[in-house]
Parts: sequence; C-alpha cells; structure tokens
Amino acid sequence: MMVAQLELRAKRLDAAEQSLAASLQLQPRLRPAVLGVQKELRLWRKHGANSPASVGAWPGAKDPWFLAKLCGAGLAGVDVGEQVARALGVST
Repeated sequence: MMVAQLELRAKRLDAAEQSLAASLQLQPRLRPAVLGVQKELRLWRKHGANSPASVGAWPGAKDPWFLAKLCGAGLAGVDVGEQVARALGVST
C-alpha cells in the first residue's frame, strides 16, 4: 500500500496500479483503503499526471495524507523550537 502511494506521488501511475493490485492480493481487508488510492489514481489520470498544470488541479483538501503532513509540519516546528532553545541555553 505504501509503495503504491509512493509510486503515485512520483507520477508512475502504472506502477502504482500494479502495487494496488498486489496489496489487494496480499491483504484483502485493505480494500477500502485501496479504493481510496484508486480514486486518487483516476484523478491523476484525468488531470494528466505529467502535465505541470495538473499540480494546481490536484485536490489537496481530499488528500488522505493531509492530516499526517500537517502533523509532520507541526512536529518539525517543535524540533526547530527545541534546537533554538538549546542554542540559547534554555532548559527544555
């Protein structure tokens, strides 16, 4: 499943499709998640994965990884804050 997501982000749509099929064979209970990624795949194909204009057309709000990306950005901010505090000699 993760390989399919990575392939999709790298715009290797055929490889993403193959990874999704393999995911279903290995773990049939992943069907709902696979269907969600297949929906993304269809959007990429519809908007033209290799088109620079497709990046602006990508539905970011419907990105299943949006919350994870947001949390990652928040944690990166905390890391920066800790590094600044250490540099200033403040106890954390």
